[in-house]
Amino acid sequence: MMPVHQDTIIKDCHQSARQTHTETMLGQIAPGKGMSPEAIFARGMALADPQAKLDMFSLLFTDFPTSDKADDALFMSAMVAMDTWQDRRIAERYLRRMLEEYPDSELAEDAKFLKDNLYNPKAINPSSIEELRQ
Repeated sequence: MMPVHQDTIIKDCHQSARQTHTETMLGQIAPGKGMSPEAIFARGMALADPQAKLDMFSLLFTDFPTSDKADDALFMSAMVAMDTWQDRRIAERYLRRMLEEYPDSELAEDAKFLKDNLYNPKAINPSSIEELRQ
């Protein structure tokens, strides 16, 4: 057979197979590299390296945006940025994204408070219990 004709037959066969069967990705190419959202979140929380922790949380909220752990991963990413690098701009971006994409999250109130007070040193690092209560 002529190569062009063979190529056409193979492409038609592949197209027919894609229409009749669903594709399942496994292993490293699967969403979340084959891990569940809960496993990704647990691994992210257990990691000591802050960049690895951010990478794991990012994997969660990009591959599983409808998961109930996606908002937690965004919130924890903001905490890592604040606690590790004291980078308020990065933390603010994570908090803003969390509030925009998950306004009904159970963490929304805490995220809004943190975002509104990122540049208020008394709110972020209170020096007394009275400042904390305010």
